[in-house]
Amino acid sequence: MTPDRVEAALLELDALLAKYAVDDEEVAALAAGLAPLFAQLHARQGALAVEWQDVAGARWFSEGRLARHAGLEEAYARFRLAVCGSESEVLTQLRADRAARS
Repeated sequence: MTPDRVEAALLELDALLAKYAVDDEEVAALAAGLAPLFAQLHARQGALAVEWQDVAGARWFSEGRLARHAGLEEAYARFRLAVCGSESEVLTQLRADRAARS
């Protein structure tokens, strides 16, 4: 995790959350769920070990309506990768399985 990458991803995601939270309760809930992590990252200037599963909100994109907001899911993904340093083991395995089938 590099502090500059984390900060850039955090600012991008935070701006989109603020934009869409005004009219969407799900986005507001995601923003509230991520607020403690955002605060921790700001306090430590990005130097924080974060596990993939500890970043709130992934289910809201697959089970909720958040994917309808332009750029929000991509910004969330960039943020999650930045704070965790890499993708989850499950995602890595899914990519490998998909590549093997092609």
